[in-house]
Amino acid sequence: MTSKKPAKLKRANQPRSSDKTKQFSKDWERLSHSGRYDMNRLKDAMMLLLSIP
Repeated sequence: MTSKKPAKLKRANQPRSSDKTKQFSKDWERLSHSGRYDMNRLKDAMMLLLSIP
């Protein structure tokens, strides 16, 4: 899913409450800098998944 927003608006910091590995960090940065995906939407979805007990 892509959108017409510029890449700068799609970037987001990694979620704090996830258990991050080195590979996760590399993948997050790669996807964030590509500008292809809206990382804010991905972060919101991850936070919803992590908050469900």
